[in-house]
Amino acid sequence: MTDDAVAPQSQQLLIHGTVDTEIQLSLAQTADNAYFQLNGKTLTLVRPLDRESVPAGLNTLDVQVLCRDIHTNRQRTIVVTVTVTDRNDNAPRFVNLPYHVEINELTPVGTTVFRMLSAVDADKSANGLVNFEVEQGDGSVPDDSSYFAHQTCPTRALSISQGR
Repeated sequence: MTDDAVAPQSQQLLIHGTVDTEIQLSLAQTADNAYFQLNGKTLTLVRPLDRESVPAGLNTLDVQVLCRDIHTNRQRTIVVTVTVTDRNDNAPRFVNLPYHVEINELTPVGTTVFRMLSAVDADKSANGLVNFEVEQGDGSVPDDSSYFAHQTCPTRALSISQGR
């Protein structure tokens, strides 16, 4: 969750004609267009985008610009596709908490003591991947982390290992 926000540079739409002299530009009334404002030939973002809340979970918004020739009154719709990239802005969360396991003190080393350790992340693609590991504490509190090892997915199992 350390990605920095990237502000895109404004670029004018490549439309021939002088606005308000030769052509009129406006945005069609669509859900995707609600995120943008048209100032002359410049399309500006007017409300925040969150990749996980883009309509229908898509990663693109199709902005429809209406272009009308003032002299002939002919109108054309120009579609500007805006790709919304995912930022790692959601923390993973464990599901089915709390986890509780009781084991006998004579349980052999190597025994799997828990399965189905599970966490989800709302981010997409690589930003939504969740990795588990057991970290040893700083020693200020006895945490017995050295007795456990986590096997990599898809097993999601916690096993007893030889203590240090």
